[in-house]
Formats: sequence, C-alpha cells, structure tokens
Amino acid sequence: MKHHKFIAFNIETTSVDINTCELVKIDAIKYKNQKVKERFSTFINPNKHLDNEILNILNINQKDLYSAPQLTQAIKEFKRFIKRYLLIGYNCQNFDIPVLSRFTKIKNKNIDVLNMAQENLKLNSYRLHDVAKKLSLTIKDNNTESIADIYISLQNQK
Repeated sequence: MKHHKFIAFNIETTSVDINTCELVKIDAIKYKNQKVKERFSTFINPNKHLDNEILNILNINQKDLYSAPQLTQAIKEFKRFIKRYLLIGYNCQNFDIPVLSRFTKIKNKNIDVLNMAQENLKLNSYRLHDVAKKLSLTIKDNNTESIADIYISLQNQK
C-alpha cells in the first residue's frame, strides 16, 4: 500500500544499548506525495560531557549539545511535529521506537525500511548505505533523507 503522507525519522544516541543509551539528536522530515514538506531537527542536551569518540562517531560537537534543549522539551517538540503521521525509520522497530518509548509513548503506526529491504532485496549487508547503493540511490549526508529515498524506491517497486 502506498502512503502519500509520512514522516521519515532517525535518532542519534550515545550507544547501541536501547536500555541505557542517551538520546542526543532527533531528525524528522515530513513528506507528502514523495516531496519534502517540512523538517524537524534538534540536538538534545545530555547534561554531561560526552567522550570524544562518541562525538566523532555522531559527527557532532559538545557545544551543539550544551546549547540544545533538554530531553523533555525536545520530545515534546518531536511529538508535536509527528502528530499522527505514519513514521518511517531504519531498524526503527528494534532501536528508534524502543529508545523513544523509554521517554514517551509513541502511538504512531510505523514501517521499518530495514524489514522492507530484507523482504525485497537480496544483499550480503543491509546497512543503510548498502541498500541505497543497491537501489542506485545517491547517499545523502542526512540519513533521514536516505531512509525516505529507500522507502519511496521500495514502494515504487511494488
């Protein structure tokens, strides 16, 4: 089923442990008829200094985090942005949604693009960039845009 309105989203955290990681960034892009309509992006202040290794992996700096909103404010703004839209994420059912659910209830329906890729493509690796390459998509600096591009491409193949 084609969805004409959806929000692609992605989170950045301090680790891959869904039970203990800290949320440091949320990105979301609202789409209508496969076109970008609105963007949401916020860093989240973890109220502590993060290791340089984590900052380098996430490609962010401590200054961005110190001036960012607190977690409760960032979550409130994110929920206001997503309303009841369908959420599209990459590995979101195993990571992004469980992490966000530690801080708020997410009632939105969601589609995991990783699952779509695994059902529709035969690959050795299902990393986001490998899937985009297989679909002949340009890799974007913003992973949220790449998630949307993959979703739209896989939807159009059906």
